[in-house]
Amino acid sequence: MLKGQNVNKMAFRPISRAKFFDFENLKTKGWDLGKFTDPQGWSDFVSIEKSTFEDLVKEHMNVKEKKEEKVLVSSVKGVKVTITQESLSKALNIPNKGNQLYNSWFDSVKVTRDQLVLEFTKPEYDFNSTNLEDIPKIFHNMIRHTVLPRCGSFEAITDIDLCIIYHLINKIPLNL
Repeated sequence: MLKGQNVNKMAFRPISRAKFFDFENLKTKGWDLGKFTDPQGWSDFVSIEKSTFEDLVKEHMNVKEKKEEKVLVSSVKGVKVTITQESLSKALNIPNKGNQLYNSWFDSVKVTRDQLVLEFTKPEYDFNSTNLEDIPKIFHNMIRHTVLPRCGSFEAITDIDLCIIYHLINKIPLNL
Protein backbone atom coordinates (compact mmCIF):
# COMPACT_ATOMS: atom_id res chain seq x y z
CA MET A 1 0.00 0.00 0.00
CA LEU A 2 1.35 3.43 -0.86
CA LYS A 3 1.99 5.45 2.26
CA GLY A 4 0.17 8.73 2.72
CA GLN A 5 -2.05 8.22 -0.31
CA ASN A 6 -5.64 7.18 -0.68
CA VAL A 7 -5.22 4.72 -3.54
CA ASN A 8 -8.94 3.98 -3.81
CA LYS A 9 -9.78 7.66 -4.15
CA MET A 10 -7.03 8.18 -6.74
CA ALA A 11 -8.14 5.14 -8.75
CA PHE A 12 -11.50 6.73 -9.57
CA ARG A 13 -10.20 10.16 -10.57
CA PRO A 14 -10.79 11.05 -14.20
CA ILE A 15 -7.78 11.30 -16.47
CA SER A 16 -6.95 14.53 -18.26
CA ARG A 17 -6.16 15.14 -21.89
CA ALA A 18 -2.65 13.99 -22.70
CA LYS A 19 -0.16 16.64 -23.77
CA PHE A 20 3.01 16.25 -25.76
CA PHE A 21 6.54 17.56 -25.33
CA ASP A 22 8.29 19.36 -28.20
CA PHE A 23 11.91 18.42 -27.53
CA GLU A 24 13.33 20.67 -30.25
CA ASN A 25 11.49 23.71 -28.89
CA LEU A 26 12.55 22.88 -25.33
CA LYS A 27 16.16 22.48 -26.48
CA THR A 28 16.15 26.06 -27.86
CA LYS A 29 15.21 27.17 -24.33
CA GLY A 30 18.11 25.27 -22.77
CA TRP A 31 16.20 22.13 -21.75
CA ASP A 32 17.69 18.99 -23.32
CA LEU A 33 15.20 16.48 -21.94
CA GLY A 34 16.03 13.91 -24.59
CA LYS A 35 19.18 13.00 -22.69
CA PHE A 36 16.86 11.65 -19.97
CA THR A 37 14.00 10.23 -22.05
CA ASP A 38 16.15 8.66 -24.80
CA PRO A 39 17.79 6.12 -22.44
CA GLN A 40 14.28 5.07 -21.33
CA GLY A 41 13.08 4.77 -24.93
CA TRP A 42 10.24 7.19 -24.13
CA SER A 43 11.07 10.23 -26.30
CA ASP A 44 8.71 9.25 -29.12
CA PHE A 45 5.95 8.34 -26.65
CA VAL A 46 5.98 11.69 -24.80
CA SER A 47 6.18 13.55 -28.14
CA ILE A 48 3.06 11.99 -29.69
CA GLU A 49 0.71 14.68 -31.04
CA LYS A 50 -2.54 12.73 -31.37
CA SER A 51 -6.03 13.18 -30.02
CA THR A 52 -6.91 11.14 -26.98
CA PHE A 53 -10.29 9.80 -25.95
CA GLU A 54 -10.21 9.85 -22.19
CA ASP A 55 -13.97 9.19 -21.92
CA LEU A 56 -13.82 6.00 -24.03
CA VAL A 57 -13.06 3.71 -21.10
CA LYS A 58 -16.15 3.88 -18.90
CA GLU A 59 -15.36 1.25 -16.29
CA HIS A 60 -12.62 1.33 -13.73
CA MET A 61 -9.48 -0.25 -15.10
CA ASN A 62 -8.16 -3.06 -12.93
CA VAL A 63 -4.76 -4.70 -12.72
CA LYS A 64 -5.04 -8.48 -12.47
CA GLU A 65 -2.59 -11.36 -12.26
CA LYS A 66 -2.92 -13.78 -15.15
CA LYS A 67 -0.43 -16.66 -15.19
CA GLU A 68 2.05 -14.62 -13.10
CA GLU A 69 1.74 -11.69 -15.52
CA LYS A 70 0.00 -8.44 -14.60
CA VAL A 71 -2.66 -7.37 -17.11
CA LEU A 72 -5.00 -4.37 -17.37
CA VAL A 73 -8.67 -5.28 -17.64
CA SER A 74 -11.35 -2.77 -18.57
CA SER A 75 -14.31 -2.29 -20.87
CA VAL A 76 -14.62 -0.21 -24.03
CA LYS A 77 -18.18 0.32 -25.26
CA GLY A 78 -19.28 -2.73 -23.26
CA VAL A 79 -16.55 -5.00 -24.63
CA LYS A 80 -14.11 -6.46 -22.09
CA VAL A 81 -10.54 -5.57 -23.01
CA THR A 82 -7.43 -7.21 -21.57
CA ILE A 83 -4.12 -5.48 -22.18
CA THR A 84 -0.85 -7.26 -21.50
CA GLN A 85 2.40 -5.54 -20.67
CA GLU A 86 3.82 -6.66 -24.02
CA SER A 87 0.84 -5.41 -26.07
CA LEU A 88 0.89 -2.05 -24.29
CA SER A 89 4.63 -1.77 -24.85
CA LYS A 90 4.17 -2.42 -28.59
CA ALA A 91 1.18 -0.05 -28.89
CA LEU A 92 3.02 2.82 -27.18
CA ASN A 93 6.36 1.96 -28.78
CA ILE A 94 8.13 1.87 -25.42
CA PRO A 95 10.50 -0.81 -24.10
CA ASN A 96 9.13 -3.66 -22.01
CA LYS A 97 12.18 -3.89 -19.76
CA GLY A 98 13.66 -2.34 -16.66
CA ASN A 99 12.51 -1.92 -13.07
CA GLN A 100 8.79 -2.35 -12.45
CA LEU A 101 6.49 0.22 -10.88
CA TYR A 102 5.58 -1.37 -7.57
CA ASN A 103 5.01 -0.37 -3.97
CA SER A 104 8.44 -1.22 -2.54
CA TRP A 105 10.54 0.36 -5.28
CA PHE A 106 12.35 2.60 -2.77
CA ASP A 107 13.95 -0.48 -1.19
CA SER A 108 14.89 -1.99 -4.54
CA VAL A 109 16.96 1.06 -5.55
CA LYS A 110 18.15 1.72 -1.98
CA VAL A 111 16.74 5.22 -1.51
CA THR A 112 14.12 6.59 0.85
CA ARG A 113 11.21 8.84 0.07
CA ASP A 114 12.69 11.46 2.40
CA GLN A 115 16.01 11.43 0.51
CA LEU A 116 14.24 12.09 -2.78
CA VAL A 117 12.03 14.80 -1.30
CA LEU A 118 15.19 16.61 -0.13
CA GLU A 119 16.99 16.03 -3.43
CA PHE A 120 14.13 17.12 -5.70
CA THR A 121 12.69 20.05 -3.68
CA LYS A 122 14.12 23.56 -3.56
CA PRO A 123 15.83 24.15 -0.18
CA GLU A 124 13.61 25.46 2.60
CA TYR A 125 10.38 24.86 0.65
CA ASP A 126 7.42 22.52 1.22
CA PHE A 127 7.27 19.38 -0.89
CA ASN A 128 4.85 19.98 -3.77
CA SER A 129 5.04 20.34 -7.52
CA THR A 130 5.49 24.11 -7.45
CA ASN A 131 8.57 23.83 -5.24
CA LEU A 132 10.43 21.12 -7.15
CA GLU A 133 13.83 21.85 -8.68
CA ASP A 134 13.65 22.60 -12.41
CA ILE A 135 14.29 19.15 -13.96
CA PRO A 136 12.12 17.21 -11.46
CA LYS A 137 9.40 19.84 -11.98
CA ILE A 138 9.44 19.39 -15.76
CA PHE A 139 9.37 15.61 -15.31
CA HIS A 140 6.45 15.87 -12.90
CA ASN A 141 4.62 17.91 -15.52
CA MET A 142 5.45 15.22 -18.11
CA ILE A 143 4.17 12.50 -15.80
CA ARG A 144 0.88 14.13 -14.86
CA HIS A 145 0.04 15.21 -18.42
CA THR A 146 1.58 12.55 -20.66
CA VAL A 147 2.99 9.44 -18.97
CA LEU A 148 0.17 8.95 -16.43
CA PRO A 149 -2.36 11.71 -17.26
CA ARG A 150 -4.82 12.62 -14.53
CA CYS A 151 -7.13 15.40 -13.40
CA GLY A 152 -7.38 17.09 -10.05
CA SER A 153 -4.68 18.75 -8.03
CA PHE A 154 -1.36 18.84 -9.81
CA GLU A 155 0.47 19.91 -6.67
CA ALA A 156 0.56 16.43 -5.15
CA ILE A 157 3.53 14.22 -5.99
CA THR A 158 2.80 10.53 -5.58
CA ASP A 159 5.30 7.79 -4.81
CA ILE A 160 4.84 6.58 -8.40
CA ASP A 161 5.68 10.10 -9.63
CA LEU A 162 8.83 10.00 -7.49
CA CYS A 163 9.71 6.60 -8.92
CA ILE A 164 9.46 7.85 -12.50
CA ILE A 165 11.36 11.07 -11.78
CA TYR A 166 14.11 9.12 -10.00
CA HIS A 167 14.50 6.66 -12.88
CA LEU A 168 14.52 9.42 -15.52
CA ILE A 169 17.13 11.53 -13.72
CA ASN A 170 19.36 8.56 -13.00
CA LYS A 171 18.81 7.01 -16.45
CA ILE A 172 17.81 3.69 -14.91
CA PRO A 173 15.49 1.67 -17.20
CA LEU A 174 11.91 1.73 -15.93
CA ASN A 175 9.18 -0.49 -17.31
CA LEU A 176 5.95 1.49 -17.41
